[in-house]
Amino acid sequence: MFDIITNRKRNRNFFALSNLFSDILPDNLISNHKIMKLDIKEMTNDYQIVVELPGVDRENINLSVTDEVLTISVEKSEAINEENTKYIRKERKFGSYSRSFSIPNIDAEQISANYHDGVLIINIPKNETQPVSTKIINVD
Repeated sequence: MFDIITNRKRNRNFFALSNLFSDILPDNLISNHKIMKLDIKEMTNDYQIVVELPGVDRENINLSVTDEVLTISVEKSEAINEENTKYIRKERKFGSYSRSFSIPNIDAEQISANYHDGVLIINIPKNETQPVSTKIINVD
């Protein structure tokens, strides 16, 4: 149904190394799952994905479907230039992040998305007969 496309599926050796070095490397080099948390719900006629994206501007969210793969991409920028600031700890993440999911048998033309108060809701209608083509989804 929904297959998450991860580095593990792309390269099993990378996944093993990421576990080994998870305390050394920054989180964004290992996994975007910690940055872009989401829930996927299946309903009778559609799927719904709810994504937490606090601090991300609507203009920096990109959704697309290509060959039955939904990709959610975001850019989160740090607005303040703090060249002379010395941090003791910095946990807020900035940069580009994406997640991809394989979703067969959907109506790509009818996918809709809404972003409000840091939460992106994507509604994906089911369709058993129509193949998925490339589609860019506008975020309202």
